[in-house]
Amino acid sequence: MSGEVEVKVDPQDGALLQFIVIEAPSSAAMRGGQFIEEAVSGVPIVDCSPWGRQDNPDYSMPRDSVVSVVAELFCHADSGVYRIEFGTSASRCSVRCGDISVEYAGDGDITAVEALIGL
Repeated sequence: MSGEVEVKVDPQDGALLQFIVIEAPSSAAMRGGQFIEEAVSGVPIVDCSPWGRQDNPDYSMPRDSVVSVVAELFCHADSGVYRIEFGTSASRCSVRCGDISVEYAGDGDITAVEALIGL
């Protein structure tokens, strides 16, 4: 398994701010054949619970600034689309914001990030 990505989120509401490919994973066969039940436009949101919350009066700030998650990464670039997939869960819904699409599994985990490139 190879590759590393960094995901920056707003600590208050979990809005995805940046998705950075630090080391591209090896190209591999994609899951393919995904059926997306729901596709909406909006700002992708990340669950902030892994960071925990400080014991300040309103619990508004994360306890930790970095959380490491280990998962299989796959990438594919073709016809102006760059796609990173996480693990093996099937995508069930998608949130598109401009040229970026974030796909989620039924349990809310991010399964893929897709970007239109070279346009």
